[in-house]
Amino acid sequence: MLSLIWFILILGAIVSVHEFGHFIFAKLSNTYVYEFSIGMGKKIFGKKKKGGETEFCLRAIPLGGYVMIAGEDVEDDKIPKDRQMCNKGFLSRFLVLFAGAFFNFIFAFIILFISA
Repeated sequence: MLSLIWFILILGAIVSVHEFGHFIFAKLSNTYVYEFSIGMGKKIFGKKKKGGETEFCLRAIPLGGYVMIAGEDVEDDKIPKDRQMCNKGFLSRFLVLFAGAFFNFIFAFIILFISA
């Protein structure tokens, strides 16, 4: 049972760091972010700052997570075109997508040096 708890905590940390990479680079490129979510399934907790655009959520199944970015799949008429990912330049789109893996890479080095 203790192994399962450790697995969920470690996976949660890895997923959080990964999704934060996507989130921070989306924000740096002025792309609209609907939701930053850790976990999958039904929403347990959600918080949106007053006047903010992003809802931060914790979901029921602690495996996975996602960042919902405007214009990632299709254009949204409610969001200005210049804030949608599909209308950003190649470099901005690449950095947003690459940032998740890059943050995991940096996280691994930090853990390596802390544990050594």
